[in-house]
Amino acid sequence: MPFDIHRLSSENFWGIVVIGLIFLFAGLALVGLRPWWAGCITAMLVADLGIYILFARFDPQGRIPKTESPQPVHVPSAPSATSPSPNPVTLPSMPGAATTKLSDGRTIVNASPEYLCGFFKNHMHIQAQKLVAPFIGEWIKITGRVENIVDHSPHFLSVRLTEYLQLKLTVFIYFESVWRHKLEQFKPGDQMTLIGRIDMVQEMSMDLKKCELLDE
Repeated sequence: MPFDIHRLSSENFWGIVVIGLIFLFAGLALVGLRPWWAGCITAMLVADLGIYILFARFDPQGRIPKTESPQPVHVPSAPSATSPSPNPVTLPSMPGAATTKLSDGRTIVNASPEYLCGFFKNHMHIQAQKLVAPFIGEWIKITGRVENIVDHSPHFLSVRLTEYLQLKLTVFIYFESVWRHKLEQFKPGDQMTLIGRIDMVQEMSMDLKKCELLDE
């Protein structure tokens, strides 16, 4: 299809005029070369180059070729903030520990220190804390051979039993000072039976407070 100048927009038209003038002045400047015929030939070549560029710049309809716009890139949407939470961990049920009632109404649970500390070896710490929570504040009965008794006057005395040292458990057994006279009667290796209130349970240790001796 021939180039139709009537189809040019005003912007394209004035663009051609400006470019044409630039090449025209360039050609006229080259005419002054010596010899004169060399300047004329050079001017004709510059004019031909300008005409070629002008017609190549515009399509047959007189419009500047449109550059294809890039296709939009599809970006996957972010996951919803209300994504389903992972399934909760199912904790093992508390064993039905047998209990013993004392004459004053206190309850002694049938659970050993190694059993309660074992929760921290078989479960995550946060789970084990929930498992031992029902035992905190309850009373427990234990028996063992005396390894040492330390007097922390004037407030309390502490006892260490050999059996739990062998199990690599630290059971802190605390007696109030009123039990000092009876505790002084024990020798290393003597058997001791006591009850104590569970105050804290960890993986390798347990605290028993307000302990009392039992005569058996």
